[in-house]
Amino acid sequence: MHRWRNALLVVVAAFAVLIIAFDWNWLRAPFEAFVTHRTQREFRLSDLHVKLGLTPVIRMRDVYFANTPWGNSAAMARIGVAEFTVSLRDLVAGRLLLQRVALTDATLNFERMADGRKNWVLADPNDRSPSNVHIGSVAVTHGTLRYVENGMPFQISIAVE
Repeated sequence: MHRWRNALLVVVAAFAVLIIAFDWNWLRAPFEAFVTHRTQREFRLSDLHVKLGLTPVIRMRDVYFANTPWGNSAAMARIGVAEFTVSLRDLVAGRLLLQRVALTDATLNFERMADGRKNWVLADPNDRSPSNVHIGSVAVTHGTLRYVENGMPFQISIAVE
């Protein structure tokens, strides 16, 4: 019994050291590759940090997300800092709820084609169904949003300080 207790203490101590020393950037390249593969658009960032808890906080720096091939600009998003909180309760229930999204130094280019395709749909840009991602609140510091509705035609640009 004494051996099992010592073995358990060693495992717990090793786990604690791993949590303390863990660098989320070790997962950055696989995460970039996953998003790029899943969306068929280039995705990259320079820093990834996650604060664990019941409502994890995820922070990414220097985010670049390419536009769709039919889009009018090279990038759909360029963001200095993107930070968001994820609801674990909703995630367990099969919904992705981003309770809070905070963007700093963001340039966003959203486009909808006449046939209904939207460049902000992250799975298949040809998918015209409603999004399964829900956002509670959005805060933008120093940003530009450009929206183009190609079916009308309609275009608007908004600068946020």
